[in-house]
Amino acid sequence: MRPTVDLNSLERRVRQKIQGVPQWFWVVTHPGFEKTVAGEIKKILANSTSFVQDSLHTSFGGVEFQGRLEDMWRINAVARTPSRVSMRIAQFKATQFPELIRKIAEIPWELYISPHAQGQIQVTSRLSRLIHTDAIEERVAAGMAMHLGSWQAIIPQEALPHTLPQTILVRFESDICTLSIDSSGELLFKRGYDKFTEEAPLRDTLASCVLQLAGWDDCEQLFDPMCGSGTFSLEALLSRKPSRWPGSIRRFAFEEWPYFRLPAYRHMLQNLKPAVPFLPMAVIAGDKDSKAIETVNRNLLELNLPELPIKVSQQDFFKAVPSELPADFKLRNRTLIIMNPPYGIRISQEFPQLFQSIGDQLRKHYTGCRYAIMCPTPQDAQSLGLKWARQAITKNGGLEVMIVCGMIP
Repeated sequence: MRPTVDLNSLERRVRQKIQGVPQWFWVVTHPGFEKTVAGEIKKILANSTSFVQDSLHTSFGGVEFQGRLEDMWRINAVARTPSRVSMRIAQFKATQFPELIRKIAEIPWELYISPHAQGQIQVTSRLSRLIHTDAIEERVAAGMAMHLGSWQAIIPQEALPHTLPQTILVRFESDICTLSIDSSGELLFKRGYDKFTEEAPLRDTLASCVLQLAGWDDCEQLFDPMCGSGTFSLEALLSRKPSRWPGSIRRFAFEEWPYFRLPAYRHMLQNLKPAVPFLPMAVIAGDKDSKAIETVNRNLLELNLPELPIKVSQQDFFKAVPSELPADFKLRNRTLIIMNPPYGIRISQEFPQLFQSIGDQLRKHYTGCRYAIMCPTPQDAQSLGLKWARQAITKNGGLEVMIVCGMIP
């Protein structure tokens, strides 16, 4: 039956049921960094009156919290470590396909997306009677179409924006169906500028996780001697650039949710302040590959922030010594040396003692500095010959890696 409402009543319902009450959000993280992301969320939302601090919980691969839409805006725009933020729509039990279609059709979808929106449905299912993901996707789409079809005649295409794809996330676990809507759009490692990369690039969000694990917030200098495309260096620099929050120059899927309040969002962006005062910093990015150095410089040009305190130079970490670093770069306990060394079958064959050599070089020339190193295996981490205070096991490019952080004796 065709709904007998006008656009004004729809806007009131959106304000009352979506914008005016707390919602549940799920923040996707890099595995192994759930506590790191939770800590950043807590810091960013520390002054929010709508963030429910007791709701913050971690589980494998993510962090859950309750708050208002403004809290979700802030996490998308400001947080450097999450991969995606979604908002829960509904949760119910379903064991048969007709039951699934009926319950999907009962959800007031007009409160969440434009009836003309395009997008996709992503499904996961385990330990459930409804296990076939393609069949689940088909039924969810059918139920949504049953509900939204009548709204297409009521809401003109020009009334609500619908140029950004919307993604509905469906998760079945032990016959319980949880429906969410992705608020981020493109994954959050995409910071809004065209980044040039080298082979096997490191995602910006993972680089930020490693920097936070290593205690970059308390450091004043960063030495990135195997910089590749410069992801560690760029993230370190931008993390202390108040005018360049991760989401300041990109768009998010939530910007096309019904009756999104653009003036309120712009006001939030214009009044963002760092959670803690920024320390002064200096960054040195180096690599023995001239092509990598060229890529870093291209990325710096793309950022168009000429005042960033970074020096980029071609150098071989194993041949360079600290005396060759710029005179104003003094090694001390607030210097972080961070590395994502090359690894793989070819590297292990050509340089079987790579990680042992890294450890030797660090102990010989960089005593008293902090370090953070990504290692392909625990054995490689042990080969460094360094004691570490913190560690994390995650995935990078589909490969499991171990990150170790500590002080160089």
